Amino acid sequence: MGLGYGAGAAGAIIILLSILNFLLAVALWLGSIYWRRKRKAAYPKSDRLIKIILIILSILPITTTIALIEITIQNYFTNQQRQRETEERFQQLSTPLQYGELLMPSGTWVNREGPYSELSQSDISYGIKSARFPTAVPIAEILANAFSLHNSLIIELAHDYTLNNGDELRECPAGSVLQFDMPEGFSTSDVSQTNFDWFTPSQWKPASCFDQGLSGIIVLMLGEYGIVSAPRPKYK
Repeated sequence: MGLGYGAGAAGAIIILLSILNFLLAVALWLGSIYWRRKRKAAYPKSDRLIKIILIILSILPITTTIALIEITIQNYFTNQQRQRETEERFQQLSTPLQYGELLMPSGTWVNREGPYSELSQSDISYGIKSARFPTAVPIAEILANAFSLHNSLIIELAHDYTLNNGDELRECPAGSVLQFDMPEGFSTSDVSQTNFDWFTPSQWKPASCFDQGLSGIIVLMLGEYGIVSAPRPKYK
């Protein structure tokens, strides 16, 4: 879509410059005729100067067109590169994906982070930071509709959940977010490993839950009109 707008703008500029160039050339030509008739004498130097200017004016639209074509081509390849990078970062699983303890079903939207050069040359599981499932999936035996993994693991609860902190019981309604304490020694660099045996939420402790608002865990997807939030289930 950006390329279409760019090409249209380039075409409009070329047409405008061509019209202005034509009007200027006509005005200069008619002016020279009027000048010669009024003076009733020939001015070789002036005629040569006018011819040179007319030649320059005839070349200007060509050079402008070439420059705009180069800009359009450059924009095209830039847009293609951006599109490829977007497709690497926001992908929908066509087959189930085993991610440590978690089996993500086909249809899951995953968001990946990292340098494009690494994402494009790695397995789809590389760099996953969040995902939204088409149906609820158990994570640490707790049904979840989505998860996000940055400084900690959080999951979006598919059903009500009672959090036992030892000192008190807390009711976490469906749609709220449950946060897990990460294991000791865990590093965010582990997320980029190609061996995902480290993803063992069943061994991690649920620490707190909170309301994430109407958006819940934000997972992006490629829609018809660009990048949008993956649809979230309706909670009571």
